[in-house]
Amino acid sequence: MSTIALILTLLFTSLVTVGLRWWFYIRRRSTTRKLTLKELITSVRKEDGERIELIDIRKETPEEYTLHHSRGVQEAITICIALSCLFFSLISPGMLLPWLILIALMPLVWACWRLFRPLSKADLQEVYCLSGTPKRWGLFGESKQSQMNNNISLGMIDLIYPSHWGSRLTHDLDKKTQIDIYVNHQVIRQGSHLSLHDEAQRFPLQRWGRNLILMVGSLLILIMLLLYVPLSLSLKLSVVWFQGAQSWHVTDIEALRKIPLHIGDILSVQGTGMCYVPPSSKHPNYVVFTPFDCSGIYWNSVAPLAQPESAIIEKVATLMNTIKRQLHPQENKGISGNQQSTAKMKKSSMTRLDDFTDIILKTQALCEKASDCIWLKNVLINLGHAKNWTVLVEAACSGRLAQVNVLLPPVKVEALQRLVNIIISSYVHREIHRATVALNSPSPGGFLITNSEGKQWVEHTPPLVPLFDYSALEQWQELQRLSRQLLNTYFKAEGIITDIVTDTQGTQHISLHSKPDMITIIRYQGTSLLLLVVISCLVINTVLFIRRVGKNRYRMKNIQHYYTRCFDHTETFSNK
Repeated sequence: MSTIALILTLLFTSLVTVGLRWWFYIRRRSTTRKLTLKELITSVRKEDGERIELIDIRKETPEEYTLHHSRGVQEAITICIALSCLFFSLISPGMLLPWLILIALMPLVWACWRLFRPLSKADLQEVYCLSGTPKRWGLFGESKQSQMNNNISLGMIDLIYPSHWGSRLTHDLDKKTQIDIYVNHQVIRQGSHLSLHDEAQRFPLQRWGRNLILMVGSLLILIMLLLYVPLSLSLKLSVVWFQGAQSWHVTDIEALRKIPLHIGDILSVQGTGMCYVPPSSKHPNYVVFTPFDCSGIYWNSVAPLAQPESAIIEKVATLMNTIKRQLHPQENKGISGNQQSTAKMKKSSMTRLDDFTDIILKTQALCEKASDCIWLKNVLINLGHAKNWTVLVEAACSGRLAQVNVLLPPVKVEALQRLVNIIISSYVHREIHRATVALNSPSPGGFLITNSEGKQWVEHTPPLVPLFDYSALEQWQELQRLSRQLLNTYFKAEGIITDIVTDTQGTQHISLHSKPDMITIIRYQGTSLLLLVVISCLVINTVLFIRRVGKNRYRMKNIQHYYTRCFDHTETFSNK
């Protein structure tokens, strides 16, 4: 019973003591809430009689500052936003370009200044250097338990320690020692070994957050540059402009041969040349008709090419005319013949071929080989009631078919006309292909001056209707008309040289781009500068991110190893 009473008495005494201590501390806190830590230490010493000496008040060191402030994350986000704004200025209308650049540069300068500026005294907190005896208490006092690693107080000041100091705090308990703390009771130095300053100096904290943000942001901007901005031309012209470019004005081809041209030079050429003929399809029946492209000019000192001519086209035209005249007699005003017979044909809706012999002879002239025009020949054989094509041609040549009347209903007229059109089109497209191949094979040497933007060097009369709407013969006629104009025509080309290549035939290909205005020059140089900045930012921050993540992984382990050596050395020295 006496033991139980003693325990209850001790427990009651402890609770009363703790309660009084807590009440006194709450009262003191309410009356001294606005006091500084220095005044608080003085009041504690007077009221409690515990010796706590304020040795000094200093500013925290830059190393201590870096442990509690994550510099760079906000600035890195700002830099990424500014670089994105610069990218959008490159693809925006000209009137928005200067404003977007100004909007981007202001936060960019602010963020860079914040990253690299030295710390001022206003940035550094005050550190209170105290001397006293730290003790472990049963309760934590006013501080929250989640904020404390150990229930250690210096007088009435509850101390908040770094979590990794742990059991090493017992080394200085109940001993007079020097402790440096912030105003919020956060300990940054205790005794001769435990020091956040030494940790940050020997094992710098590797913050990689801003490197990750800058790395990802730079990568996204680089992808957008590759997708939406023509980098090749911008880089070429920017490099040349920094090195210095020259201007050339040429009116003679021999003078052009003597000039050492370089990419980025400004070239102005005037003379007489031939419009470029794009390579035609390898298939002879390819129907795309683009005979001339005056965004490219052949310039040579040899005689110009001859205009395209074709005997086959003449045969095609004669066959087409005789077919049209006989299948559609109502379209010919000067038709002769028996008026009574013609009237009967109109009533019966039949069409009479009044010169069947001429159709056979014109077909033979065009389709000389036995394998040519097989379908048309078979149709004519059936209409002439002949055994084969040879017999039919012999009969036509001898005049035996002069009195033969061939009557065709409307359906057969349309079928025959369609068949003839198909055959004629194949011959004409074949000849157009041959002619364009010949036009695309100028004499070796000389120059091919092209516009990289597709602008025309020569002003000429365009076709009245789209070329694809022309019939086969009309396409040939248009080819001849354009040949008369563009095989030997005056041209004037001017621009910045973006490419120089010499082909196997000795022809020098010169690609020109229009002379840029001030806005375009700003875009080109801004694109090159932004690309350089983004690539540099990506490479540097990728390397720093990898290095810092690797070092930060072993930082705490190295710190613990460092403290172990320090305390072991102290204990060894004390034992001796």
